[in-house]
Amino acid sequence: MSNTMVQPHPGGSPAAGSGPSDRSAGATRGDNSGRRPITYPLVIVFVLLIALTVGCVTRSHGPDPSARMYLYDNEIKLVGLHEADLPLRVGVANNGDQPFKFKGEVVVTSNGSVVGTVPFGQLTTAGTTGDTTANTITVHQVCTPGQVKVFTATIKYDPSITAPADQVDVDQTNNQMSTDNVCPMIYERYIEVFREDVLKKVNYLRGLEKLPPLQEASLHQSCSNADAKANFESGDPHKSQCGQAQNTCDEKYGSFEAVLSVCIEQQMYYKEKQNYEANQANPSFCYDATWPNTCGHYINMTDKYNKGYKELAVGLFVTPSEAPYVVLNFFT
Repeated sequence: MSNTMVQPHPGGSPAAGSGPSDRSAGATRGDNSGRRPITYPLVIVFVLLIALTVGCVTRSHGPDPSARMYLYDNEIKLVGLHEADLPLRVGVANNGDQPFKFKGEVVVTSNGSVVGTVPFGQLTTAGTTGDTTANTITVHQVCTPGQVKVFTATIKYDPSITAPADQVDVDQTNNQMSTDNVCPMIYERYIEVFREDVLKKVNYLRGLEKLPPLQEASLHQSCSNADAKANFESGDPHKSQCGQAQNTCDEKYGSFEAVLSVCIEQQMYYKEKQNYEANQANPSFCYDATWPNTCGHYINMTDKYNKGYKELAVGLFVTPSEAPYVVLNFFT
């Protein structure tokens, strides 16, 4: 074996007897004239370039929101003449792969004033799953005649609970509720339904006495409404009366439901029926007596004096405190 460098053969094949060669001890470090091209470092560089390229594609692009909170199902639902429920549902969607947690409240404002606050408990998301919470806030003085109200719901979250807060997006785009198209139609319908319910209640109670049902006295609706307003303003339950007989449920009952269940059914019918039966020998005594000894409302409702009542008009006035003042006018 020779330790001298073997030169390549001009024809492209090494000389006979030559084999693998190494650099001779006497050759300088820069003398590469007898080596094949080195390819391993090029492969390594190529692999590194690919890794860097993939890394650029998969690397996060900064603190873009990875989770968001949003409002939905926020539609006004009237539950009374001037009351409404605002169902406020907070949703959480996670666009990333790390868990988030939220806690805060929904603040509802109208015309710049806060009308209510609804807290929501801790919501969590893991991966792409989401969580929701629902609550309802009742708002008063919603359907004021001639006035449109716009309610705005805003999510406010607690940064100490919400993590990581710098990657949270709060979507407030679907957060307004207006009474523009809701109140006028439902307000009138609610009054209409209430009058129908009063007539049904009276006829149900008359039916317990085997009496025929009364019909709606539609021609006397306007004067009955005027009776209710005049009686409330004067403080006299029978100051104005356009019917042949009149029963009154004043504003102290507070709600439409109480007028039906307490004033008309429990008191005018059942309680006064007991008074009437206890005074059958002299019914006029209890007719003119004051509550709780009276039986006059029961006598009017069941026509114990045989006046021949065939129609009933339900007069209504809503007081400034939103309480109903109701008169029942009976007509032959």
